[in-house]
Amino acid sequence: MRFGVCAGLDKAAAAAEAGWDFLEVGVGTFVPAEPDSEYAPVSDQIAGLPLPVEAANCFIPGEHRLTGPDVDLDAVLAYVDVAMARMSAAGLKVVVLGSGGARNLRDDWPLEEGLEQLATFLSGAAPLASNAGMTIAVEPLRRAESNIINRVSEAADLCKRVGHSAVRPLADFFHMTEDGEPPSEAGKYASQLAHVHVADTGRVPPGEGQADFAGFFRALAEGGYSGRVSVECGWEDLGGQQALALQTLRAAWPAD
Repeated sequence: MRFGVCAGLDKAAAAAEAGWDFLEVGVGTFVPAEPDSEYAPVSDQIAGLPLPVEAANCFIPGEHRLTGPDVDLDAVLAYVDVAMARMSAAGLKVVVLGSGGARNLRDDWPLEEGLEQLATFLSGAAPLASNAGMTIAVEPLRRAESNIINRVSEAADLCKRVGHSAVRPLADFFHMTEDGEPPSEAGKYASQLAHVHVADTGRVPPGEGQADFAGFFRALAEGGYSGRVSVECGWEDLGGQQALALQTLRAAWPAD
């Protein structure tokens, strides 16, 4: 299993030294709203990193609404087109659609209409992802952060509605634990998952809480998951905490 860490480009050297397999960054790193001249220095920086950037999160910024009356689909897909091209050229394989600020429903907006709007967006973004050799991972977020797509099954249902191989669900162990969703739910959809996020209880680094990583990973492995696992947590001291985090995850993944 390939284990990565969600961190900025400035943390790449420390992450490589600790032994992570890849870095996961925010899509904002690729400045999709800016011209190529603004992105060129970032591209050069990524090319010189000591470990690959294989995934990105925070796909759509809040100013690009995905639900409600103010959706500008052409504008958001133009943003996606630039982001996909830059991420693909940098070697990324998966981009995570959490983006609670962009997708959350207004209090007066019907759930079904919001789901249909998300499906419409993903149907437009899927060919762009496919052409770039990337996959969009639809992330369920805990109810404290989102009022739409909170469970792995709901992410899987949305992906089924879209019906494109470049749009697949994600399982986030932290969000699942926070909302009482058992690891078996991730196991049911393990073969469909495009990506996995983990953090320990309280969103601390693995090994510093009480999360049952062994049970979660067992459900994934038995279900046929063969993708990547990224740690998405709060770090007080990345340099000092990451060794235990990576050791914890590697020890918890079932032996072949």
